[in-house]
Amino acid sequence: MTLARTALCLLAGAALLAACSKPGGNQAAASGPDVVITQADLPKMKPGLWATTVSDDGKPATTSQHCETGEQVGMADMSKECSKFVFKRTFLGGIVIDAVCGAGGYSSTMHMTVRGDYNSAITGDAQITMTLPNHPPTLIATHSEARYVGPCPAGGTDG
Repeated sequence: MTLARTALCLLAGAALLAACSKPGGNQAAASGPDVVITQADLPKMKPGLWATTVSDDGKPATTSQHCETGEQVGMADMSKECSKFVFKRTFLGGIVIDAVCGAGGYSSTMHMTVRGDYNSAITGDAQITMTLPNHPPTLIATHSEARYVGPCPAGGTDG
């Protein structure tokens, strides 16, 4: 379904943005209060080649590679269609992203948590509920793991 692929692309973009958190070891959600932060509060990802594996709803996992430049990842285009797009840092440094978006007759809600050291590895879990006109809501649950591979190949292209 094309819409599900679009949601996964949005999820991958959110995962990359969430990966830009502060370093601090493998971290889990805490029982303390989450603190709302802005995109500007998120440091840049480590430049270089990253391998990301994404699995959703029991389907076979897919792995891709991409080069990070160390520049801030932009979410302005995605978030303009959203009535809610909130970043939070957990007590132990993990990132939580909550979004409610809609365009072209559909709506979606997303809750994502990301944790890791953000220099060598991160893990993310997301739940997305998509609603299309005249269709029941669809839940997509994803799990992603990204790891730093090393320097980007010559030319800096995605692998």
